[in-house]
Amino acid sequence: MASSPSVSPFLKTALAAAALAVAFLSPATLAAEKETHLHLFTHERQIPPNRTVVTSVSIPTSPHRFGAGFGSILLFDNLLAAGSDPASRHLGRSQGLVAFTSLNGEDILIVNTLVFKEPGPFAGSSITLLARNPLAEKVRELPVVAGTGKFRLARGYALQRSYYSNATSGVNIFEFDLFLLHH
Repeated sequence: MASSPSVSPFLKTALAAAALAVAFLSPATLAAEKETHLHLFTHERQIPPNRTVVTSVSIPTSPHRFGAGFGSILLFDNLLAAGSDPASRHLGRSQGLVAFTSLNGEDILIVNTLVFKEPGPFAGSSITLLARNPLAEKVRELPVVAGTGKFRLARGYALQRSYYSNATSGVNIFEFDLFLLHH
């Protein structure tokens, strides 16, 4: 009579873990996740009146073509709008900070929370991006790391473009295409 092969405790644990993973990835769980694409703009004003960006820390180094030197930190509270025209439908605010993290001044660390404050389907919700933002690139890919409200458990990415920039008026408009998975 042949003996039956024994199964190691490690293999039993691995099989149990795999069974739990399959249970949690059931069609019902996957169906609850939504995909959302958003196209919106942020409007920044660097010069008074109605300035939306301030320098919090200024390091005495030579400024670079993007306006600040290595180690400088800026805080912002910019308009979040549906279009590139400042008169387009307001959605909320783009709030966060920028740290100039490269010696050449072309890369920043950005923490940006898009806060939907105005009436609409996303009112009271937010999306947070945390990324290295290479300013010299025409299109910059930024990871979405969190969300609240309608964007709870959000993850994904944003494509950011500098839509308009005028150093004399201090106005910058950034275009965002966000691709999100959320519950």
